[in-house]
Amino acid sequence: MTAWVTTLSESLTPREEQYLFTPSILSEKVGWKVDVDWDGDGVFEGGNEDVSDDVQEITITRGRDAELERVTPGVCELVLRNDTGKYSPDRTDGPLYGNLKTGRKMRVRSVNPIAKSHFTGYVEDIIPNP
Repeated sequence: MTAWVTTLSESLTPREEQYLFTPSILSEKVGWKVDVDWDGDGVFEGGNEDVSDDVQEITITRGRDAELERVTPGVCELVLRNDTGKYSPDRTDGPLYGNLKTGRKMRVRSVNPIAKSHFTGYVEDIIPNP
């Protein structure tokens, strides 16, 4: 199975947090949602912008390692299932061809039991794994 990883960054935060989400945690019961604004229109709408069903792993790291260290920007790494080639930028017949670009806005949210944003940032890199 092929997958890709994208690294995203967000603004500085004074909190120390780290999350690791796996498919069992991303279940319907928890209600996790991951969106990427692939078409760059500023809204998370459209058939391909909700990538939640393809998420294999999410790692979110932010804050600082020690109390007196400088706070660094948060980083989110996604691993998405790509066995169909949907997230391969060079696949000219893919549904996202031409839209798989860096700089696209993305977000990770929990929507059940309480709606909460866990990460908002921008795609910095897309790395298809063969």
